[in-house]
Amino acid sequence: TRPELIVVIRRVLNRVGFEYFSINFLPEPQQSFKDVVLLNHLPPGWLQLYIREDFARADPSIRHCHSTTSPFEYKDSPFDPILEPETLKVVQRASDFSISNGLVVPVAGLHGMVGGVWMGGGDAELDSRSNPLLHLLALYSFDQARHLAGVVEAKSVLTSRELEVLKWTASGNGAEEIGRILSISKRTVEWHLQIAMQKLGAKTRTHAVILAYRARLI
Repeated sequence: TRPELIVVIRRVLNRVGFEYFSINFLPEPQQSFKDVVLLNHLPPGWLQLYIREDFARADPSIRHCHSTTSPFEYKDSPFDPILEPETLKVVQRASDFSISNGLVVPVAGLHGMVGGVWMGGGDAELDSRSNPLLHLLALYSFDQARHLAGVVEAKSVLTSRELEVLKWTASGNGAEEIGRILSISKRTVEWHLQIAMQKLGAKTRTHAVILAYRARLI
């Protein structure tokens, strides 16, 4: 259930000194943030202020989620404080609520970036040991929160050959090895991989494998 999921997430976050989190889809233009929030535990008043002032429109972390698949620290979200005063206001207000310290994990879907998970607050310090744990926590929590909300992502249609190539790629085989296994040319394997990547909205072969696996296509 949603309350149980919040308890589990907070228990893990407390181990690394984090206090708050937010799980949400990336809002479309003109879409209110309240319509894309899946689950959160935030400082009193912050979410209400964020929605009332439409901070999502200028939040640099949301914008950055559209351009990267790698986790990043909230403070590293790029923006120009002189040319983007509204964005500066969002960052300053986040600091007022002591939530400018944290990790943001972009979430990819079959057709591009679909969501983000922010975790932070308090006196937490990010390090190389806790980041992989937080990354996994974010991805699994997003999927579970989406499931509890009854939101199902449409699956991309891949051919049986494209699925075969992705499965062998996931097993660590290169195009030449897959060609020998399937009795097709290396060029044909690469063509199937390229088409599969396009259908899944993936940027790399590894990204395509991850998306196909998370969507239970392979």
